Amino acid sequence: MTTVRQARWTASRWPPDRRRKAESFTVHQLLARINDDAERFASIDNLPDGKTHWTLDDARRRSDFRAETPVPP
Repeated sequence: MTTVRQARWTASRWPPDRRRKAESFTVHQLLARINDDAERFASIDNLPDGKTHWTLDDARRRSDFRAETPVPP
């Protein structure tokens, strides 16, 4: 997928009124993989425990994408 197509796809999954300005485009891109609209839109505001922002690894875990840093058992 080209960069422009990927950016357009991500933007199509996140209407402007559903985006969280404090989060990066990459976080939105990772969470865009969540198919259910209601679940996806709720996910951006349900931050991981004790955090004020999404990390890329947290977003990868939330979207069932392989995280770079494994979570200890």
